[in-house]
Amino acid sequence: MLAALLTRAGKTVPADMLVEAAWGERLPDHPKAARQTVLSRLRTALGAGLISAHISGYRLNVPADGVDALRFEALRERAAHVPDAAAAVLLEASWHCGAARRMPSSRTATSPARRRHG
Repeated sequence: MLAALLTRAGKTVPADMLVEAAWGERLPDHPKAARQTVLSRLRTALGAGLISAHISGYRLNVPADGVDALRFEALRERAAHVPDAAAAVLLEASWHCGAARRMPSSRTATSPARRRHG
């Protein structure tokens, strides 16, 4: 459920989509109650106010750029429209989204801006 909410951060996710994301075809005996239990636990773990209920579903109340994967996709999309700068934008995106920091080489574990200027 959390993954479904994260990939649609800031947007309402239909309740049935959350159930499908959590259990697929192997639904619990009482899907609505099970969904409520999981959402209650997520609210406890994440803190009050981050998950809100709406008529059509639930929403994770963070901006899309607050989720690394969504920020990376937005930057990748931007790079597609500016081919000359695409590599720089993607490198910067990978740094901000954590990919470059997880690489084992100490050379890649510094900010792209730092490498260009230092």
